[in-house]
Amino acid sequence: MKAFGLFLWLVVLNCGTPFQLSRDASGQKSAYDGVPGVHRKALADSVERMVYLQRTRQWAKIYDLLDKNDRTDSKDNFVRKASRGPKLLAFSPKNATHSPIHEDEWLIVGCGTFLRNGTNSSWESILFGRLAGDKWSVSMVLLSGGEDQGLTSCRAT
Repeated sequence: MKAFGLFLWLVVLNCGTPFQLSRDASGQKSAYDGVPGVHRKALADSVERMVYLQRTRQWAKIYDLLDKNDRTDSKDNFVRKASRGPKLLAFSPKNATHSPIHEDEWLIVGCGTFLRNGTNSSWESILFGRLAGDKWSVSMVLLSGGEDQGLTSCRAT
């Protein structure tokens, strides 16, 4: 993910855009309703897989799944750094939005629950999904902040 694109996405997030879920044909709310139907399930499955790998702290597998553009470090350094971060306990997607900057990219916003300094806290969180052909590559769940950084807590569902 290019730094400029990330900066713009964070600006969009901090503008207070509310989470809005639409309803699918069965009347159920889906965070992925904005994603074209042919790609919707594959994106949801990719996000679910990344969340599972991150929850179970399988950093080497995560590194292998990351888009080449998101690999800014060696595998060993990535594993070492990632293992020191807060532990993801859960992620509930709220909305998937198509990038106005990158045609093949989507931003998945939701509520992530993390174990940080011995305390469980839920914060607005994000993942990026990139579509190449018919295959999705997604980033790790990233904190979009914490109260001490002026960011927003959320309620996990």
